[in-house]
Amino acid sequence: MEDKLDLILEQLKNLDKRLTLVENTLQNINNASVKMDDHINFIQKTYNTIRKPLNFMTNRIEVLMGTSSNGNLPEIKK
Repeated sequence: MEDKLDLILEQLKNLDKRLTLVENTLQNINNASVKMDDHINFIQKTYNTIRKPLNFMTNRIEVLMGTSSNGNLPEIKK
């Protein structure tokens, strides 16, 4: 009977270690996700800031080259 209890206790310890590992992994994924969200927001803000001047320059170059494109750069919506 004591052997069975020892076996159950050992299995519980192993499960606890595995659960701790899963929790740590999820925390790392969450931290990376937050960093990626911050980076995406930075890129979107930067793109929205330079989109209109870049459109202006592109249109002027196209006029000088005698070509035309499909229009303006797309707007990024959140």
